[in-house]
Order: sequence, then C-alpha cells, then structure tokens
Amino acid sequence: MTQGGKKPTKAERKEHARKARLEELKRRQRKARMRKIYYGVIVALALAGIVLLIITSGKAGRKKVADVNRIAAQAGCDKVTNPPDQKNSHITPPATFQYSSNPPTSGSHYAGNTPQGPAPALTGVHTSPIQDEIQVHNLEHSHLVIQYKTGLDQDLVTKLEDFVKDHDKQMLIAPRVDMPYELSFTAWDTLVGCKNPNAKAVDLAKAFRDAFSNKGPEGFIAGQPAT
Repeated sequence: MTQGGKKPTKAERKEHARKARLEELKRRQRKARMRKIYYGVIVALALAGIVLLIITSGKAGRKKVADVNRIAAQAGCDKVTNPPDQKNSHITPPATFQYSSNPPTSGSHYAGNTPQGPAPALTGVHTSPIQDEIQVHNLEHSHLVIQYKTGLDQDLVTKLEDFVKDHDKQMLIAPRVDMPYELSFTAWDTLVGCKNPNAKAVDLAKAFRDAFSNKGPEGFIAGQPAT
C-alpha cells in the first residue's frame, strides 16, 4: 500500500520488483566476491605451506646427505655419488644388463622367481653374492644393499650384519666378489663406496639408512627376511 492507503500502481510494482532484483543481484555478487577471497586465501596458505614443506624437506635432505658424507670420510669411504639413472624395466633370465656403476644402483632387472633365486632377493643377511639383475629389483623396492669383499674384517662384517638384522625388511647384506671397493652401500641411484673401511662404517650404515630410505621408484615394499 502507498501513503494514503492507495494501492501501488503497476509501474510502481514493477519499479519495486526491479529494485528488489537489483539488491538481490548485488547481494549475490558480494557473496561471490567474498567466496573468491576466502578460497583465494585458503589456496595461498596451502601453497605457502607446500613451499615451506619443500624448502624444509630439501634442507633436511641436504643435511642428511652432508651427515653421510661427514661420517663416510671418518669411515674411510668416498662421498655419496649418484650414477646415471638407467630406468627400471624388467628383463627375463638369462638376459643380463650393462650397469653404469659397480655395484649397480638402477637399471633393468629380473622379476619373480629365477634360476638364481627370487627377484627381489630376500632381505636380511646373505652368505653368497647376489646377482646384479636380482639386487636391482630390491633397490626398486627402496631396499638398501650393503656388500663387502670377502677379505673385510670379520668383526666389522658381523656388526654390519647385526645392524641389518634390526632392519631386515628393508636392508640386505651380502659378499661381493668383484667391485672397486672393500665395502659399499647402495640405494636407488645412490652409491657410497669404501676403499679403506673402519669401525665407523657401522655409523655410516645408520646414516645411510636415515638419508636414503624410500628412494626407489616403487616406494617402500617390505622385503621377506632371509634370516
């Protein structure tokens, strides 16, 4: 009703409806703007968190590698090296593969049961060498491999074996006949070789595990312990 009790005219009703629609449109636009601001803030915070996590993780990773290099020097070993990645395709026995490092850190490998044993190899302690085409499958599963020449001090070998037994779903240790080191530690794309290893190599094993767990392209898949 208008002033004086008169009914609004058709024109007045149309104008009122137009203003109401305009107010509703403005209200919706304000709400949409606030929603965009809200989601924009959330996205910005999320991105900032991701960037911070990447930076923090990167710093933590570099520190762990630095720790490995520091302990490696004390243990009579070389610094961490990263041989070229040779992918992770499967081949069938008796086919072999030319690896870019000794011991290998990536490349084509066997899968399943082979005449030389299961691939990946059982984790834990081995008393015989593990064929390259088998052990690379372990690396693909993020297992860590320790290998030593048979002339290495037995007391050191025993201590390394004891360490592996404590982590026998993730690590394996075995003798190796032919390599340019007395002792080696490998993860996917990662190698530490020791030409004059000493008792500090046990500390190196711990630092290596801490720094290079879960590096394999398939993530960590728990191994089946040999012992």
